[in-house]
Amino acid sequence: MRTVPKLIYNARVVLPDKVLDDAAIFIDRGIIKSIWQTRRPRRSCSKGCIKIDAWGNFVSPGFIDTHIHGLPDKIFENQAQVGTTSILPALSCQSFESLADSVNRIKEFIRVSPLGGNVLGIRLEGPFINLLKAGAQDRRYILKPDMKVLSAIFKICGRLLKMMTIAPEVKGALSIIKRLRRKKIIASIGHSNASYEEALLGIDSGISHATHVFNAISQLEGRSPGAIGAILASGRVTAEVILDLVHFHKALFKLLVAAKGLDRVILITDSVVSGAPYGARLLEGAYRFGDGRLAGSCLTMNRAAANAVREGGLSIQEAVRLAAANPGRAIGVYGKKGSLEVGKDADLVIFDKGFDVKLTIIRGEIAYERGRR
Repeated sequence: MRTVPKLIYNARVVLPDKVLDDAAIFIDRGIIKSIWQTRRPRRSCSKGCIKIDAWGNFVSPGFIDTHIHGLPDKIFENQAQVGTTSILPALSCQSFESLADSVNRIKEFIRVSPLGGNVLGIRLEGPFINLLKAGAQDRRYILKPDMKVLSAIFKICGRLLKMMTIAPEVKGALSIIKRLRRKKIIASIGHSNASYEEALLGIDSGISHATHVFNAISQLEGRSPGAIGAILASGRVTAEVILDLVHFHKALFKLLVAAKGLDRVILITDSVVSGAPYGARLLEGAYRFGDGRLAGSCLTMNRAAANAVREGGLSIQEAVRLAAANPGRAIGVYGKKGSLEVGKDADLVIFDKGFDVKLTIIRGEIAYERGRR
């Protein structure tokens, strides 16, 4: 079904290399057709075209959350209003039966929903992780690395599997990592108690990503740099962070950006709002179990970007890079998503200088508009 053409004007358009003031964007058939700078719209709308006055607010690519829990229907219901337009749902350690059920429900959403194309695959947290760093993962379903188990996972997930969190120090993990690399599935170090040397072996074997850095992973110490030391030192690893100012100290975000550079840091939410673990409840800015352990966040991508500006000293353009372009590149969709460029998907968000979202467009259709249901 063809979408209605839309013209966004009076906008501050966040491009990959600059912010274009007094700009306009024309989108049609779910694609960005043109971007130009002018106080008055250059392109006249045909009959039925929707004109959208941005009122001088920022227009950026929609945010891409590559680590968020829950099923897509509920995630989009919650997250479109905060600027998230594409997701990589995360599935925690669980039984094969439960995993198959979740994957089948995601497949069905992709098949029948207009938003299905914005589910970019799935990621698995585990099952080949370290029991000592289980965090919120169900310890019953943490497994020893095994090729037969991996093959069973491949059979369940099929081509949807884009990323797997793994602890490289666990016996047999390096072979799994190499297999993932051959299958072009991202191996992400996380829930790991690896030494610096063990983490480097994992990186040499094919690890290219780090799961929620500073959480559920061996930390940096003077004579024992741990997995964090290897992540900071390696130019081959991108690092994702839960920048809710609860999961780690804000000073560490500046350290991470200084060490990794802006192109290798990714903002995520790890939100469990759409699928909180059993027994977890919202307390002091995050979901926690009864014993105080963190179970996940209630963070949103627009708030993560706002924190990157306010606490991390980034510009709005740089924060958008961490929330859209970098995750898009990491999972291989940057050719279509992650920046505002002619020919790319019309996934956009309009927000003010504090990242409060006014309107979200997904695939050329308005998914959220403030003040309207």
